[in-house]
Amino acid sequence: MNSPNLDLPYLAPAQALKHITHNEALARLDSIVQLAVASQTVADPPEPVADHQRYIVPGNGAGAWSDHAGDIAVFANGGWQFIEPRNGWICWITDQSALRVYDGTDWVEPAITPLESVTYGVNTTADSTNRLAVKSDA
Repeated sequence: MNSPNLDLPYLAPAQALKHITHNEALARLDSIVQLAVASQTVADPPEPVADHQRYIVPGNGAGAWSDHAGDIAVFANGGWQFIEPRNGWICWITDQSALRVYDGTDWVEPAITPLESVTYGVNTTADSTNRLAVKSDA
């Protein structure tokens, strides 16, 4: 049995070798928490690749990546492991310097990026110089 959100393996009562299940859960967390991948456009699994390097498999993934479009490919223990993203996951794409959000079907640009110049005014109008403007009586 696995957890519903991150698909982490649970320990079973009286389970032998509990450290293996626990270590699998830690490795999965290490792969998906604060998610950043090298690329989402590389179609062929790169060689050589550093251990625990991550990629988003594009639609035209080849070789070991075929049939894993949109998944997160993690190189670990000498081979590729694939993690199916969940709706709402956020990922930094290093080679594009871009943030993407998984919408349940595809990795898309978020509606508002963190570096976007947004203005907000309280009882006054904000502008490009004063993106946050507040007018208040003393």
